[in-house]
Amino acid sequence: MLARLVIDNFRSIKHLDIPLGPTNIFVGANNSGKSTILEALNILLGESYPSVRSFDDRDYHMREIANPICITAYLDAPIQLKDVFGNPHNAWGYKAQLSRYKRRTSRAEAGDPKFDYTMIGVDGKDLQMIQRHASPRGKPFPQPVNVSNEHRSFSPLLYVGIDRNILS
Repeated sequence: MLARLVIDNFRSIKHLDIPLGPTNIFVGANNSGKSTILEALNILLGESYPSVRSFDDRDYHMREIANPICITAYLDAPIQLKDVFGNPHNAWGYKAQLSRYKRRTSRAEAGDPKFDYTMIGVDGKDLQMIQRHASPRGKPFPQPVNVSNEHRSFSPLLYVGIDRNILS
């Protein structure tokens, strides 16, 4: 079960850190961020697997694209994962982060959007573990654990959108 949600630089929300329970009700004035909270949860755990295409420049708080969008959900109990050697690692949540490449790479130009969707440890940082054996000349090294559909299945989310337009 989700225990806590942290949203940074997403739409109308600069920073929000809220505890969650089995059932959550969001009440507030118009334009106070209720729908933004629901959309953040939908991006993180909804039916569609998130990607850089899940966002556009209007999703950045105050349209400040220099500040990354970060949506993090913490679990009340860990998901136990095993590395390539069978060693256990505890994942305590999910993090979706949209930032910008700082310099040119083989895949992107400086300033292009960069999306990471990772499992997090108890400290809220990307969970790192050895996920494959090293090449014959190298040694294995830890890498961030990307969220898989199997990981997402531990936190099912039912998102019901509301169409606010009244058609006559």
